[in-house]
Amino acid sequence: MAYVIIVLCGIQNRKSHLLLMPLIAGSLNFAWEINALLLSRGFYGHVLWTGLDVLIVVHNVRFLEKGKRKKYLLLIVVFILVLYGMFRIPNVDGQRISVFAIDLIMAIEYVLCAKQIAPQGRISVGVLKLLGDLFAWLSNMESSVFVAVCGLIVLLLNLFYLAICLEQSSHSRKKVQR
Repeated sequence: MAYVIIVLCGIQNRKSHLLLMPLIAGSLNFAWEINALLLSRGFYGHVLWTGLDVLIVVHNVRFLEKGKRKKYLLLIVVFILVLYGMFRIPNVDGQRISVFAIDLIMAIEYVLCAKQIAPQGRISVGVLKLLGDLFAWLSNMESSVFVAVCGLIVLLLNLFYLAICLEQSSHSRKKVQR
């Protein structure tokens, strides 16, 4: 649901130059989903997620300077290749480990970029992201120590991000009331 809100806010506010998903998180997410789609041989869930990720990447790329667009797209290709290798490491669940590593990177990047995220969907995306990550963690936490620790850190970072968003929202309301 968070990605649907991100896409809808991106369409609604298409003239806004604010991000809805940070750049590295968006590119890692897209790269992961491309690999999951290829590995699943077209599973409809991955087709849907890949489509949402494409819309998010397109929204992000539109506002980059031309020179940065090529670098960003090259970064996505590099991430696709790295994750392709991770997914296929023998005796390791690279798909699960990589998705939790990406969740950690995404949670860190959302906290670091909180002021640059478009205010229109900031809180709803934060809540939905928190819930999605929480349920993924609860259902996978026993798979490895890495997943258990990573999921806990992601939960704390997501809570911190929401606190930042709520604080920014209250500051915005106070400015409007003056």
